[in-house]
Amino acid sequence: MSKKYIMQGLVDIHAHLLPVQDGPESYQEALDALQSAADAGIKRMILTPHYFTNDRRYDKASIEEAFEKLQQHIEAARIPIKVYLGNELNIERSVIEALESKRAMTLAGTPYILAEYPFHQVPCDYTSVIYELMCHGYRPIIAHPERNAFIQSGYESLVELKSMGCLIQINAASLLGDYGGTTMKYAFKFLKEGLADFIASDAHSCQERPPDVLSRCMKKLPRLSQEYIESLFEGKAMETIFLENNRP
Repeated sequence: MSKKYIMQGLVDIHAHLLPVQDGPESYQEALDALQSAADAGIKRMILTPHYFTNDRRYDKASIEEAFEKLQQHIEAARIPIKVYLGNELNIERSVIEALESKRAMTLAGTPYILAEYPFHQVPCDYTSVIYELMCHGYRPIIAHPERNAFIQSGYESLVELKSMGCLIQINAASLLGDYGGTTMKYAFKFLKEGLADFIASDAHSCQERPPDVLSRCMKKLPRLSQEYIESLFEGKAMETIFLENNRP
């Protein structure tokens, strides 16, 4: 399948383009970023505001209201993109109860969750929490582990998570060197070893991690099979998050 086909149907499972938290400052800025995403070939995008257990400012009702309002703006502006809602979850033991009580959100209402790997210090029970989440029926996708300092000295921990059945998402900007050489090295390592399952934008606006980074990073990919490339940008998300769960 050609790259042209992939460019016409990209799926972005990790983006912060809802005008809440550290996303765009207004609905217009969000629409500008979503138009940029659509122009870059993204057809489906999951908006993933952060969920931290101790963040008292987090209000799921307000997030859902903002999402509904954004959908109305997208329709009015006729932007050819479908958006879905979820959370990027800070993983600790209490997140299980948050998911079970529906305070925290899965990706697009499916069993898949976007699990953020702590950047500097990983809790000693991190793997056991991931295992418990899986026992509760959730399917973790580990977000941008290439950016994590712990992975750089404990690479085998990511391999263990993968062997448990977790999926791995790397950031497109990591492949462009936006987070530095070490992060870029590990992003390419994950690709070459076949550990990565998704490449996502982690977009925040047209200026900060713009969504078109997803298409731009394709020029930087190492020699990979066409099937793997298609899977990274579209196929894996469609097979799992969407088709597996009968999402339109």
